[in-house]
Amino acid sequence: MKGAKKYIIPLMLILLGFGCTQPQLEPELPDYEQDQPDPSEDFTIRFSASEQEVIGSWITQEASAFEEIIIEEDGTYFTFLNELPFDEGRWFWNDETSELKLSSKFNEKLSLKFVDIEIGNEALFLTDSDEMQHVWWMVDVAHE
Repeated sequence: MKGAKKYIIPLMLILLGFGCTQPQLEPELPDYEQDQPDPSEDFTIRFSASEQEVIGSWITQEASAFEEIIIEEDGTYFTFLNELPFDEGRWFWNDETSELKLSSKFNEKLSLKFVDIEIGNEALFLTDSDEMQHVWWMVDVAHE
């Protein structure tokens, strides 16, 4: 009986789950991502965006090198990654084709051209010249 006692207590602890942690199945997302609907489930009617509608602060959801972009009315833009400045430059709108071009001040490889831009449900749905889909959600946050 003495030998059985030393095995019963550790066995009971294992059965009760002491000292065990359950793995977290899904990583916890930042608050701004939890609040945004999945764009693939968005059945909002979308319209072609105009030059005035792209001006503002946006959080990018997918396919961008940066997490936030601020497009200013004066033709400049600023991007942020992990809440730190990432890039800046000038933006250009082509009225004839409704195309948006971001021209980086520091690195031409960061310049982007969007050939199809739609707006709906406080989001911009953009397709770049490589046919990659981008989704930008409108925000009211400004960086200093």
